[in-house]
Amino acid sequence: MNKSNDNTTHDSSGEHLLEVRNLSTYFTAEEGIVKAVDNVTFHLGYGETLGIVGESGSGKSVTALSILRIIQDPPGKIVGGEIIFEGRNLLNLSGAKMRDIRGNQIAMIFQDPMTSLNPVLTIGDQMMETFRIHGRISAKEAHDKSVAMLKKVGMPLAEERMRQYPFELSGGMRQRVMIAMGLSLKPKLLIADEPTTALDVTIQAQILELIREMKQEFGSAVIMITHDLGVVASTCSRVIVMYGGQIMEEGSVQEIFHDPLHPYTKGLLACLPKPDEKRERLDPIPGSPPGLAELNPGCPFEERCNVKMEHCFENRPALKFYKDQRRVACWLFDEFKP
Repeated sequence: MNKSNDNTTHDSSGEHLLEVRNLSTYFTAEEGIVKAVDNVTFHLGYGETLGIVGESGSGKSVTALSILRIIQDPPGKIVGGEIIFEGRNLLNLSGAKMRDIRGNQIAMIFQDPMTSLNPVLTIGDQMMETFRIHGRISAKEAHDKSVAMLKKVGMPLAEERMRQYPFELSGGMRQRVMIAMGLSLKPKLLIADEPTTALDVTIQAQILELIREMKQEFGSAVIMITHDLGVVASTCSRVIVMYGGQIMEEGSVQEIFHDPLHPYTKGLLACLPKPDEKRERLDPIPGSPPGLAELNPGCPFEERCNVKMEHCFENRPALKFYKDQRRVACWLFDEFKP
């Protein structure tokens, strides 16, 4: 792991809340080394909402878990890179310091609240624990703060919900509990990992609107991880497209949706129904995502790409800037072809 002195590692620009530099997180499996996140670099500004999209297995969630340093070791391990949060490299912090940052400064909403919430503890016990771990307050103060937070996220009958267990709540209510817990301590960064999965369309819209409202109230930056491009279009200002544990493209929402560069990004957008077009069938990307222990040395998308060239299999394209702040990893846009 690339380590530097925590006291001297700083964000040189001062403009970024978070800078992820050359992050690599690997897992040991029977089939070999799985490069779940491979040399990933990006930044997040204060108060910004960044979308990370891609199919299942592209490395989105592992990137988030790496930022929080909650990768299970073994089998997983962060093998290289830096995670700079407000000038400090999180990979250099002690376990105690990192625990203080989790929830207090960086919070995460997990995609399945039924498995994220403890089934044998009441909602109140779990809400209050968040306040009591990070602050020396009485049980009554923790209770009152918890009820107030549940009310803030639109939870009906908040006092009654405090006495209930997760299985007694609907999926939308459980997700509101997760949002309330995540935002209880007003974190500077909120990571939302598929926050609308398994919710119906009406509840999805309510949850996304709630995250927007809470972000504005608390001034938090948000990383929105999803496979749903519609969610990104309605919530984010900038987008990262991941595939095979790597970043394929990065740009503003407008750039990605109206002028996609990478063949993979174009493939994702072609899968979306368009209200102004009448089509009997959508155009799915052929094939399936590769096993991350079996990637070729070149572009991970090569096998499914409809514009691949001979050198795409053997030579991995670098993620380079293209037209101002856009980045793309594709030989179609690299003047230095091998």
